[in-house]
Amino acid sequence: MAEALATTVAIPLHRGLPWVDSVVGNIARLRGHARLIVSDVHEHDGALEEVRRRVDAGPDLILVGRRDLAAGWVAHCNDLLARATTPLFMWLPQDDEIDAGWIARCEAALGAHPAAVLAHGVLVGVDAEGLQHRGEVIAPSGHLADPALDGRLHAAGRFLVDAPAPLGIAFRGVFRREWACPLPAGDADGEWGDLLWALAMLLRGPFVEAPGAAYRKRYRPDGEHTWWTPTARPPGLVPAVLRALVDAGPAEHLPAALAALWAGDREARIASLDWAEECAAVAGRSLEETHRAAGEVYAVAVEAAQRAAALERQAGEDRVALVQAQEALSRAEAQRTAAAAGAQEMQAALVAEREARERAERAASEARSEHARPAASLSWRLTASVRRLAALRRRS
Repeated sequence: MAEALATTVAIPLHRGLPWVDSVVGNIARLRGHARLIVSDVHEHDGALEEVRRRVDAGPDLILVGRRDLAAGWVAHCNDLLARATTPLFMWLPQDDEIDAGWIARCEAALGAHPAAVLAHGVLVGVDAEGLQHRGEVIAPSGHLADPALDGRLHAAGRFLVDAPAPLGIAFRGVFRREWACPLPAGDADGEWGDLLWALAMLLRGPFVEAPGAAYRKRYRPDGEHTWWTPTARPPGLVPAVLRALVDAGPAEHLPAALAALWAGDREARIASLDWAEECAAVAGRSLEETHRAAGEVYAVAVEAAQRAAALERQAGEDRVALVQAQEALSRAEAQRTAAAAGAQEMQAALVAEREARERAERAASEARSEHARPAASLSWRLTASVRRLAALRRRS
């Protein structure tokens, strides 16, 4: 089955343990539709071992572990490109997601456009939880499909100095391996390598859209692509990166004007290219806009600092007030406790007073009873004596 597959999907891992679920999910969706290479050059955190535990390798799924490569993601990606044998190829970052439809639609688009070197669809931004990021969808640019090299380079120049996201999407597309060039390093960390590679691929042919193909690009708070929007420039990217494109591939694939740069005198020749003047103008406007925006940002920062100082002062006052309130609360609590204790003592006194009053009343009642009994006895004896005397008088 692996021999019949037209596309190789290479998934480079780097400290990828948090993204193993994404990697395994991509494997499950793509297996049988593409040849897969999952690679971890350094194996820092056991990500590859976890993938190996959860999936079975085979002719259509190759797992490649630790090996000696130059540092950086560019060398890793280039090594995987060199390992491919299929006519089509793509790189898939460890935290992004595609399905078999991305592969099928890109293959169909390349089949329908023999002159095209690369095909891709839309990029849908998602956050770390898989929810859509800022409602973002970045669509392919029709300008990069221009059959004329000049048109493509004009568009690429504008993208680089204004909003390079369409070139970043192209790096995630499916491309013809026979026309592929290695990723060039923008600097020691490979910064802008994906954009420079897209430029080099544009020299070889147009990019075409694969209708219906969708790529889920994951944005993390600490990721390198948090600046991406359909119209945003990355921080630090300047028109000077255009000069690096002449190092991106063999001279036979470059147009004559750029191939001449291999002979030297690059600065003068770049300035003479048709699109360089336009790019410089756009860059100048961008620089003015940047300066103006920087002034606005500075003003906002000063205002924010002032507000922060005021808030800090208020917070200090609030902390003092809070301490005072806590002390007052403690005093009130102590008074409440004392009052409760006094109320208990008063209640006990009232009970004692009531009990004493009841005892006194009982004693008085008992005393009245004692006095009543002798008086009753005397009255009875007197009555009896009167009756006896009356009887004696009747007899006499």
